[in-house]
Parts: sequence; structure tokens; C-alpha cells
Amino acid sequence: ETGFDSNTGSEAWFERCTIPRIGFKASNMPAKGYPYIAKLPEEKNALLAQKLQRSSLLEEMGNATCTPSQAGNVRRGIHEMELREYVETWMQQEVRRNS
Repeated sequence: ETGFDSNTGSEAWFERCTIPRIGFKASNMPAKGYPYIAKLPEEKNALLAQKLQRSSLLEEMGNATCTPSQAGNVRRGIHEMELREYVETWMQQEVRRNS
């Protein structure tokens, strides 16, 4: 990316941002007295994307318990189930916006 947004005529947010960036270390991220952005290695997104593929996710975590609930600012309508049931059954349902 060039860092210039042709729609707004300004540089991209990441070019203007002054928050320091530090290399990501999963086991040892420092507690600093200021905000920072953890830079991920380039291959990290590809590895995460592979782990989130349906087959990999269900193989690794399918028996884990999850508790989906109705959307809103108060969590209600909570259902306890295995992640496998949620992915294979619930995620296939149409979204109901006014229920």
C-alpha cells in the first residue's frame, strides 16, 4: 500500500499513527506504561487462517463447550452446546433480525 487514501486525499491511518510498534512474542509481551501495537510475523495470519478452517477447528476444538446467546447488550437466551453442534447446526441458520 502507498499509505495515501485517494478517496479522502490523506495518508492512511497507519502512516499517521504515532503509537510505537514492537515485535510480537507470545510468551513475553511486556506490560508497558504506554500503549503499543504488537507486530505479528507475516506468516502468523496464514497460520491462523488455516486453524480457523472449519475442518481444522472442529478437529481441534469440536468437543469444547460454547455458550452462544441472543445478540444484544444483555446476554440472554444462552444455550450450552459443543462447538461442533454450533458450527454444523446453528451457523447454517438464517439471521433473524427482528426476533
